Amino acid sequence: MSAPTIEELQLIEQFRRRLKDLDLDEEQKSDMQLLRWIRARDNKLDQAETMFRKSFKWREEHDIANILTWKPPEMLTDIYPIHESGFDNENTPVVIFPMGRADLKGIMRNGYMHETVRYMDQVWERAISRMKGRLTKEGVPVTQFTCVLDMDQLGLTTAGSLKVIEYLTLAINHFDSNYPEIFRKCFIINTSRAFQILYACVKPVLSAKTIKKFEMYTTEDKWRPALIAEIPSHHLPEYYGGTAWSVLHSFVGYNPQDSQNVFKSSVGAGEVFKIPINMSNQKSSLKWNVGIESYDIDFFVTFNDREVIPRTKLESHKASVLGSLECNSPGIYTFHFDNSYSRLRSKTVKYFIKLEP
Repeated sequence: MSAPTIEELQLIEQFRRRLKDLDLDEEQKSDMQLLRWIRARDNKLDQAETMFRKSFKWREEHDIANILTWKPPEMLTDIYPIHESGFDNENTPVVIFPMGRADLKGIMRNGYMHETVRYMDQVWERAISRMKGRLTKEGVPVTQFTCVLDMDQLGLTTAGSLKVIEYLTLAINHFDSNYPEIFRKCFIINTSRAFQILYACVKPVLSAKTIKKFEMYTTEDKWRPALIAEIPSHHLPEYYGGTAWSVLHSFVGYNPQDSQNVFKSSVGAGEVFKIPINMSNQKSSLKWNVGIESYDIDFFVTFNDREVIPRTKLESHKASVLGSLECNSPGIYTFHFDNSYSRLRSKTVKYFIKLEP
């Protein structure tokens, strides 16, 4: 999102004063975050304030502050995995939904409508958390993300399902009411007749500003160049034209070219799996792609027993984690997959580690 104009800076100050009775954190009352609401309502502060206060109340009622610790039902994450890794050319997070392949009708039939809506809210919040501390090329704080909706394999029975339409209507209302101006771009790819039917049903509840962010493509020869132009290859899954490994590859039935270099290891309950790499040369680099097949596990990297890549949690419903490290000193770099907190369950981790001179 572009930096505020002089006029908008004045509106931001007025808007901030209007909201001074609310207990907002520093991020919520920052210039760029407040600007999202102002622009969403075309600089009309009364409307922006009404929208913000309704959303603030909604966040309290739905415990959104703690949504990142919420565990979605396993059935839901298995049927509808989401790629949440990488950044586009503007340094904004990338999120990819294989929506057409997800059995949304089955999910609704099993009574998971509200859990699926919350699952989407969690994705939006996770995208926001990935924005923190990032700047665009112009030096403006990142407040948006790029979304890819893949409609491949969307069937007419799903597109015509009243329950699916009800779910999408609810999810869209949540999104437009509580996450204004958060899309940088939304690529909708592999659109078909089934998608056109579904889109016609939900378009009336979409805001005009959200619709303007859509770029729709029917075939791969159209959408692949568009994605490659916006997302660096090492941040884009190989299936979509890049070089990155993704949790979506197995879901869509794609066998990555480097799959023979991806190793798997079982980490027992209460155990820590370690991969030590003795670095004898200076000025080398390590690159890796790590993930987990089911559940979650802690991952971190140490150099001579000192943590150099902070501990993070690998989760099966999220994309694999890409990373790199410049190694300026000889010594032992150790990759840790820590399952010590799990007393009963073993985990299977996947990893690809490359040493470059």
